[in-house]
Amino acid sequence: MSKAISRFGAFVIVAGATAWWATPGLSQSSLEDEKRCEDLTLVDARIAACSNLIALGSSRGWNVTGAYNNRGLAYVRKGDYVRALADYDRALQLDPKYAAVYTNRGQMFLEQGDDARAAANARQSIELRPNNFRPYVVRGRALSNMGDQDGAIADFDRAIQLEPGHPSAYTMRARAFYRKRDYDRAITDADRSLQLEQNPFTFNLRAAVFVGKGEYDRAIADYERTVRIDPNNFVAYNMLCWMFGIVVRLDDALKNCSEAVRIDPDDIDTRDRRGLVYLRLRRFDEAIADYNAALKIDAKRAHALYGRGLARMRSGDRSGGEADLASAQAMDADVISKYERYRIP
Repeated sequence: MSKAISRFGAFVIVAGATAWWATPGLSQSSLEDEKRCEDLTLVDARIAACSNLIALGSSRGWNVTGAYNNRGLAYVRKGDYVRALADYDRALQLDPKYAAVYTNRGQMFLEQGDDARAAANARQSIELRPNNFRPYVVRGRALSNMGDQDGAIADFDRAIQLEPGHPSAYTMRARAFYRKRDYDRAITDADRSLQLEQNPFTFNLRAAVFVGKGEYDRAIADYERTVRIDPNNFVAYNMLCWMFGIVVRLDDALKNCSEAVRIDPDDIDTRDRRGLVYLRLRRFDEAIADYNAALKIDAKRAHALYGRGLARMRSGDRSGGEADLASAQAMDADVISKYERYRIP
């Protein structure tokens, strides 16, 4: 996936959090547990409440399938995929026709990067409930990740037909069009999604489309919209760092590079990019520090090694600079032409 749109939190498709507990005569504490077990805004409290209901219901022979499903959703929120999978599996043992659990398990596999299993679970959900739009979105995302953009678009078409007012299908179809380099249709879908919901994911995606079209000012505008909504969005800052460097607004580039480093100081691309900005600003010691940080992560990164060589040469370390430049050229014969395009003073 393009660096311009990676790392952003894809739309989370949550399904099946429907009321399942309808047993009369519950104690007040159990009624409170019921509410917390179904509250999508909770995580740890939801896990505790669902666990209480599972223990109580199991002891009385009640159907606790919904509690396992809801607890699984909460475990996913915590990133505890092992426990989430165990809960989803148990829910399906109790009720093999619980379509929402297949959707939720498929969504979890998407988050783990297991696209084949995500698609398989979504297919099972569709077979059980063919008129629910959510599994089409899950399967479409999985197919898109596996390279089947046409199959993905067909699933997103169906999701939109079933639920035309939900933004996620438009955004994911926009991403499929982006991956096909069908930029105009990608923008149309992103625009429609943003009319429905102002989402950082979609702004980042539309910005990436503008990058693909070479419309850098429009890309910058969208990345800036992202950080206004989400001040800790790494991708937007990282891309603004790069975009402002392209249009030679170096002070703006530096500000955004530094925000990206604040969020993730160990990202090699950001360190390399900020090193380049410092180099172009003739702040050689700071450039060397960032290039050193990048090379600590990957000692064979020719771009960072060449940049450090230039910074060393300009700061008076001729022998060290020449050694870096020679090593970088041995790793990547094109590194000189890359730096020539930067027009470093």
